[in-house]
Amino acid sequence: MKEPVEYELDVLADLDNYNRWIAESFHPFSSGSLIEFGAGIGTLSALFLPYSRKLTLVEPSPELFKKLETKFAADSQITLIQNSLELAFEKTAEKDFDTALLSNVLEHIEDDQAALQMVSKRLRPGGHLLVFVPALQALYSDLDRAVGHHRRYHLQDLKQKAQAAGFEIIKLQYFDWIGALLWWLANIILKRTNINPKSAKLYDQVGIPITRQIERLFPPPFGKNIILVARKI
Repeated sequence: MKEPVEYELDVLADLDNYNRWIAESFHPFSSGSLIEFGAGIGTLSALFLPYSRKLTLVEPSPELFKKLETKFAADSQITLIQNSLELAFEKTAEKDFDTALLSNVLEHIEDDQAALQMVSKRLRPGGHLLVFVPALQALYSDLDRAVGHHRRYHLQDLKQKAQAAGFEIIKLQYFDWIGALLWWLANIILKRTNINPKSAKLYDQVGIPITRQIERLFPPPFGKNIILVARKI
């Protein structure tokens, strides 16, 4: 039986519209040498590959790392490191990176402030930090707990942590407001502890294009996630 995190990643990997929306929200800032922490099974990594000169993918889980190796081992543009964020920098010859990507990672780290400061030290001046995290502590559910989330975020606390780590905020906004309502119904009211693949796929095909179009015109006042783009000062 798969662990909750692996199951969640496998379900999310099948959501093409959702994953493209995340990646395209970051693409203007993802050029050069990019390091991704918590690369998982490489779903987002593959979408960043055409825009980056070099990718360094870091994943601590042995099971997930095997999937990364199967997917990317033959690609000379990609370096794979099996280690935690704290130890990953010791395993790479690259001294500084242009971009650091943390998608659904910070919420798994108990001391997220220390993690951001560590990332900041290895980014070049003017380099970009790209963060995607779950939003709104009121949506914290048994599913969050099952997959190892310490917290969900609000705009202000994520902003303060990024600034304290030496970053200037470029973009900070909620993401997927309809998804937040569906999460509240499924995981707070109905208390589900996993993602239903059929429901997720239906929302990806029907709901995401509508939600994305609305949010292109009107920044949402809340959302299931937060997108952060910041520049190292």
